[in-house]
Amino acid sequence: MKTKGEIIFRERVRYLKQFLPPGASILDFGCGQGIFVKIAKKFGYQVFGYDIDPKAAADFYSLKEIPNHFFDAVVCFDVIEHVDNPQKILKNIRQKLKPNGLLFLTTPNRLGLAGRIIKNKFWGLVPQGHKNVYTLSQMEGLLKTAGFKIIEAKTNLIAWWYLTKINWLNRLINKIVYLVFSPLKKLLFRLNLGDSLQILASASGVVRVSE
Repeated sequence: MKTKGEIIFRERVRYLKQFLPPGASILDFGCGQGIFVKIAKKFGYQVFGYDIDPKAAADFYSLKEIPNHFFDAVVCFDVIEHVDNPQKILKNIRQKLKPNGLLFLTTPNRLGLAGRIIKNKFWGLVPQGHKNVYTLSQMEGLLKTAGFKIIEAKTNLIAWWYLTKINWLNRLINKIVYLVFSPLKKLLFRLNLGDSLQILASASGVVRVSE
């Protein structure tokens, strides 16, 4: 049985297939356990992982090891909120991309439904290590300043409102909230009220759509 994480990563690979032909090179920036790397390889992509954690399933543990202007795409899933200098990281990512390379990025949405209602108790703000949580316009601004052109920017994901490890009451609240809002997901996403930002950007503004 596939885990929730595996299902999400599989959906993200299918999304990238619209823009990347088989055999394209992808760097998973902040690869962790390497789940996305394994799944994307099954789809026929050349995939490499980068992470600063020595316990991660990575090919590179230092930015200096990563070749410049090499990758057709970089994916950066729930990483940018952990860094002190996001502008520097985005410029480093752009340097690793080919001139027409793509960046596929996700990060918690400060102005999603959960962020607006429960504010500083929103799961995107609670975890240790989250230094900055962005709005859609803030994230678009950071990317444009780093030299990217936005192709698509939207929100997705209706997730737990409270960390499930807290207590049984919050777990119950999570379940109720999910059941109530899950049927309204498409509407919430159109209104940019999803819990997560999902942005596709080009290093040069040139987009290749695979057949």
